[in-house]
Amino acid sequence: MGAKIPRAIRIEVIRKWLQGESRDRISEEMGIGAGTVSGIIKEYKRDDPDADLLREVALLIKHQGMDIHTFAPLVRLREVLKRQEWTLGTTSSQVAQEEEDEWFDYEAEKKIESLIASLEVFCFKQNLTAKEFFDSIYEMYIAAQKLGILIEEFPDRVQELADKVETLTEDNRIARRELQELKVRNQKLTQQLVKVEKEARKYKIDLAIERELAEVCEAIDEEELEQINEDLGYGTEKVIGPSNLKEMLMDVYYHPTKHSNIVGELMRNHESKPKRRMN
Repeated sequence: MGAKIPRAIRIEVIRKWLQGESRDRISEEMGIGAGTVSGIIKEYKRDDPDADLLREVALLIKHQGMDIHTFAPLVRLREVLKRQEWTLGTTSSQVAQEEEDEWFDYEAEKKIESLIASLEVFCFKQNLTAKEFFDSIYEMYIAAQKLGILIEEFPDRVQELADKVETLTEDNRIARRELQELKVRNQKLTQQLVKVEKEARKYKIDLAIERELAEVCEAIDEEELEQINEDLGYGTEKVIGPSNLKEMLMDVYYHPTKHSNIVGELMRNHESKPKRRMN
């Protein structure tokens, strides 16, 4: 919602225009739109038919090497004469007191007008109405009350909270990154655990097989062992015993491709045996 153009801006635009500055330059220097500048000048020229003449006079003075300060002594002299006429019929002490009171009133009024003008310029450049500006101030006051601080401390408190938010945001980012790293680490550990469990099951099965083979080999008839030693040409020496027989069987179990001929012979012998009839 557009705001009314402040009086201070209108006056400054007219002043610059009367001094001979172009509308584009005024727009650039004051930070307002060229259309706004044209509108202010158009309104001024409508209210004052001598506006173009005044601008020509100002340009002429400027071209003659003079400026407005040349006429300042005359203006001051006029004010002195006016004051002297106004003070006729009063005592010097009354004049001094009235002048002092007037000076204080003038200074206070000038400061208030300056503040209002500054607020108008600020609101205009921020595209705010006066109501919107004061509503924002009121909201700041209520927020300061809730926080238990003075309103002049509000900017520092806001900055403090903003710093905390930034810190918490950074901490959250670090925590998320660490959580992601933990997830990756947990995934790797899970994979390793699955692998270890698989190897453990294999070792458990192998251990059971080795124990069973050891028991089987220990239970082989001595006559069978003597016969196989004799058949292999070892005579009465017991080269083939339960322990090395178990090692050979385990080697066949773990590495069957190394003993494919033996495995084939065992399969042929196994198939040639009559199968037991199931009752």
